[in-house]
Amino acid sequence: MIMSEEDGEATTLAFDELEGHVYNAEPVDVCLRGAPIGFGVDPSSPCGILVIKITLIKAQLLSVPPKLFLFPSLQILSLSSNRIKTLPEKGWSSLLALEEVDVSHNQIKLLPPELSEAKAIRILNLRSNDLRHFVEHCIPVLRTMPSLEHIDLRYNKSLRGLTPSAIEAQLERSLEVLCGAEKGVPWRRGLEA
Repeated sequence: MIMSEEDGEATTLAFDELEGHVYNAEPVDVCLRGAPIGFGVDPSSPCGILVIKITLIKAQLLSVPPKLFLFPSLQILSLSSNRIKTLPEKGWSSLLALEEVDVSHNQIKLLPPELSEAKAIRILNLRSNDLRHFVEHCIPVLRTMPSLEHIDLRYNKSLRGLTPSAIEAQLERSLEVLCGAEKGVPWRRGLEA
């Protein structure tokens, strides 16, 4: 599902596997090569549409489709509940408007350093992944994300015992951190036992 903005109103579009055709809930087919009539035009986008949200939940993705990096106006990216093991190392610098990334319920082990090139990311949902070497590999990436305000790390087995305060101390700044307790009870900053 893709959100496009037209005169302040959001329109939901479906995207056929990020290939081929974009089509509206109305019976209007739009070819990727032509800008559709009635939508905001973004000449830097491959289909000429001002795309602000892409949601590919439960799409059985094994990796992040490279074509996602072709939408510079993208603000929200949701790839939840797939089978993604790694995030791409390249392409993040093209997503300068990206504010929210939800890659929860995947199998992600590490964060690529290039993720921090999407400088506007405020919300990062990494819930229910397989993050490893968090302090050694993930903390340095998160430290270089200047706009990050909220991170959800709940239900990552390797992070058991880490509290939001401990994570904030590692990041050397204050932000909203959610992480899972040993018994699966979510903690919020300031509410640790």
